[in-house]
Amino acid sequence: MVRILRLLLISLLVACGLPQEQLAGTPPDLQTQVLVRGLDTPWAIDFAADGRIFVTERVGRIRVVEGGQLRPEPWMTLPVTATGEAGLMGLALDPQFAQNRFVYVAYTYRAATGRLQNRLVRLREDPTTGKGSLDKVLIDNVAGANNHDGGRVKFGPDGRLYWSMGDAQTARLAQDLSSLNGKILRLNSDGTIPTDNPWVPLRILGFPIPMCTLTATVIPKVSHGNPQPNDCMQLNMAPAASKAVAGMKSITSNRARTMVGRKFAPTRLAKGWSVQ
Repeated sequence: MVRILRLLLISLLVACGLPQEQLAGTPPDLQTQVLVRGLDTPWAIDFAADGRIFVTERVGRIRVVEGGQLRPEPWMTLPVTATGEAGLMGLALDPQFAQNRFVYVAYTYRAATGRLQNRLVRLREDPTTGKGSLDKVLIDNVAGANNHDGGRVKFGPDGRLYWSMGDAQTARLAQDLSSLNGKILRLNSDGTIPTDNPWVPLRILGFPIPMCTLTATVIPKVSHGNPQPNDCMQLNMAPAASKAVAGMKSITSNRARTMVGRKFAPTRLAKGWSVQ
């Protein structure tokens, strides 16, 4: 039993893509330092070209760090319900933020019915006051829960906006094409649906997943059922590809890819994408 558990642990480390020096027991040459203090459950971070750092606090505040100092007043406060893993989560600055001042965030709130729901909105900074205000609700009424609300918001190298949405603690929703839960959603920055989405309006099927930072060559990473921004498996995009991301569906055969007790296998992969 001990040997089996050890093999499973090694397999998980390899699947998570840890550097070989870490697998060999040699810690990487990293240093840490405190940038700012006094934040309440910081969740997402993004960097403006003017040097400012935008940070979300899960209790509902968007904070700005400027010149190494945390501004005393929030950039904006949103009406979130912060409970369990829910609250104010992902944040992304528009690639043209210097010109249009758009900021995109995802958060959980309690509807009039008393149910938790998730919403993706576009905010806009007033260049005079330096404060944010609501510009547009992009997606609303997505089922929420105390846990598994997903929440990562990022722009991909294709210029599309991506939002990871958890299964809201209802695992079957990840396999339900009529539900937005348990998916990575891909949309235009104005909230419309791209015409080249493999499913409309869904992206990656079958994962109550997080979404990690996107770079020029890396696009959403997927993992287990506790959607946090640090647990990742990687999907890479070929340089010429700007199409949609793969779909995944749960299966029970021995050929499935196993991750943290769940079995998955790729079922649809757009041209130019690969799974690692």
